[in-house]
Amino acid sequence: MNGNLMPHASLFSMHTDPNLYTRWLGPRELTMTLEIFEPEEGGRCRYIHKDQDGNEYAFHGVYHEVAAPERIISTFEFEGFPEKGHVVLGTMRFEKLPGDRTKLTSQSVFQTVEYRKGCSSQEWKRVLMILTISSMSCWKK
Repeated sequence: MNGNLMPHASLFSMHTDPNLYTRWLGPRELTMTLEIFEPEEGGRCRYIHKDQDGNEYAFHGVYHEVAAPERIISTFEFEGFPEKGHVVLGTMRFEKLPGDRTKLTSQSVFQTVEYRKGCSSQEWKRVLMILTISSMSCWKK
């Protein structure tokens, strides 16, 4: 669903309501389980995507700011890497447009250029596919 066509509060709710969050985050062919979901300042998040073969892709992070309905700042980390510490800082800005529409701007900051460029392995390509589709805000159902 295109964020430009959604009411401001509805698009923000898609990122803070657990029932809505699981409907759009991630590729359609994966199931999603929210283990922890606390979209508030200092809150945590942990979720797992699972494919048809039983492979799991877990992510966790911390909410640094949830300023409804304008901005969410959080971190997340893919748990499948052999080395911890590959944290990404994400900022989402929800801008109200005329006609009860919304512009969503999302920015992800990697710790180093090398880390961002290191996305050439098969494992990273799968993670990036999950993250890319996750950030498209499309409904699963």
